Amino acid sequence: MKEKQRKIMGLIISFGMIITIMPQTIWASDAGTREDAVKWAYAQEGKFLDYDKVYGAQCVDLVHYYYAYFGKASYATGNGC
Repeated sequence: MKEKQRKIMGLIISFGMIITIMPQTIWASDAGTREDAVKWAYAQEGKFLDYDKVYGAQCVDLVHYYYAYFGKASYATGNGC
């Protein structure tokens, strides 16, 4: 009985590990290239970017626009975070 429980637990753990790895590989494969990021950054030079329309343009607004451009969620909150 213990051997059967060990096999079942091993399968559950393996399945859990596979599930947690899958989204990371999918997200990494559809990300833009480094060249895309550099081109986008240069295109923003001199622009007034105010993503949240609060407190005017700030450095964190550039980060939010960058992530939005590449279709990703930005968790930056400002204040150097």
